[in-house]
Amino acid sequence: MADHDAESSSSHFIYDVFLSFRGFARYRFTDCLYHALCERGITTFRDDENLRVGDRIRYTLLEALERSRMSIAVLCKDYASSTWCLDELAQIMKSWNNGKFRPVLPIFYQVEPSDVRRQRNQYEKDMMKHEDRYGKDSHDIKAWRSALREVANLSGVTCTVKSYESEIINKIVQEVSEKLPPEPLYIKHPIGFDSHFEAVESLWNIESDNTICMLVMYGDGNKTTFVGELFNKFRHQFEAASFLHKVSEKSRRSADDLENLQETLLHEMGVHKKPKLGSMLKGSSIIKQSLHNKRVFLVLDDVDSIEQLDSLAGGGDWFCPGSRIVITTRDAKFLNNQVLDGFKIEKYCINEGEFEGMQGARSNQKKDKVFEEDMVGFVDIFNNVTKQLKENETNLNVISVIGMGGLGKTTLIKKIYNNNEVKKLFSYCVWITVSKDYKATELLQILLKGCGLFESTKGKDISKDDQKSKVQKFLEKKKYLIVLDDIWEPEVWAEVECLFPDNNNGSAILITHKKIK
Repeated sequence: MADHDAESSSSHFIYDVFLSFRGFARYRFTDCLYHALCERGITTFRDDENLRVGDRIRYTLLEALERSRMSIAVLCKDYASSTWCLDELAQIMKSWNNGKFRPVLPIFYQVEPSDVRRQRNQYEKDMMKHEDRYGKDSHDIKAWRSALREVANLSGVTCTVKSYESEIINKIVQEVSEKLPPEPLYIKHPIGFDSHFEAVESLWNIESDNTICMLVMYGDGNKTTFVGELFNKFRHQFEAASFLHKVSEKSRRSADDLENLQETLLHEMGVHKKPKLGSMLKGSSIIKQSLHNKRVFLVLDDVDSIEQLDSLAGGGDWFCPGSRIVITTRDAKFLNNQVLDGFKIEKYCINEGEFEGMQGARSNQKKDKVFEEDMVGFVDIFNNVTKQLKENETNLNVISVIGMGGLGKTTLIKKIYNNNEVKKLFSYCVWITVSKDYKATELLQILLKGCGLFESTKGKDISKDDQKSKVQKFLEKKKYLIVLDDIWEPEVWAEVECLFPDNNNGSAILITHKKIK
């Protein structure tokens, strides 16, 4: 694996593996393991006990750990005797737990995992010595004990006194090769992307685990380079990640193209020992089965057909909430006429730095770019409405914008709907244009699609009341923002009002209409 420069902007990481160890194992087992990893091309940081002097070295060790893609802890009998090792282990498990999900491989070297987990035998003696020194209820003691329990609960490798160490080391190197996340992409001279990063970060709210966001990036700008840098910057915050380059081109080389892409995705996501797929349908099933409980970051570069998307990211139930899917495409209208269950879909124009939000379906499936139109006369209204949305955290807020046709009501509401700060407030957003020829059944179908419920009702004899009940139940636990644009008659609102529950959480409905009776 490549050696990465610490100052490179293309990668957060400079080491593949951080190796933590203690005691007599360092001169034989750990030394052999270190050299075996290096020979495989795995860049490994070896913690040298001789350098553990002063705060400066402590900071250096923690920085090395922070910038390693995975960690190995060689847990021998006297590992817990070292506060350095215990500090390292606590930091290792913190990085594993706090959303970064970097793989951790424990090696139980001539020690029982249960001794580590329950702190028995030598581990008990060492921890009691630490308690005498720091106090039983000290923060450090609690953190060390918790880290020992957590690491002992992970799947690891046990090396007993009767084991052939050379075989164990080969097994470890192979397992590390499989668990190690894919290398960061090499990005040549990534410049001029700062404003795009800011826009995308605010758009998809990467810290949120409430939804699965799909970002569709289009335009004439250098989409692939930007997305590659985005991938390098955020991949360490996910349990698994994959960047599939040139999907359109690779999907047309042979009859098994999409199946090959599925296999690549599974491999890069850390799914190993998988059977030969045999068919694209089986591949889709394995992806869903393997990744449905993982928070993943998936990039599909240069997609031009819904078939490609269906085979690689077919539905929101394929991935854990909090996952992020990024698609680059040359087609600005890609997904305009499609409904993808379970995804919150956003669109971003790379060459203009403009974005537009989209959740589920919109009536007529119409997705117009939000242009910078003249807002003279609307600034006060814009500020007032956005303030109401931000400050209201209790009752359902229904806001109407009334005026003659051509005044710019829709433009105003679009700017509010697509405002970065407003987007962050709601876990579910949908825009519905209610035409003059509005039919209640059509609006209900759009809401069913937007809620990801349409497929479960299609072809079934489900009453209108049951359909309404499904929508209401879906929205009950959501903080939602729904736009009903261009309502012509007050009877329309009277008929659909019952669909939107008051969750006492600040949900909102924005309505535009031309007249009042």
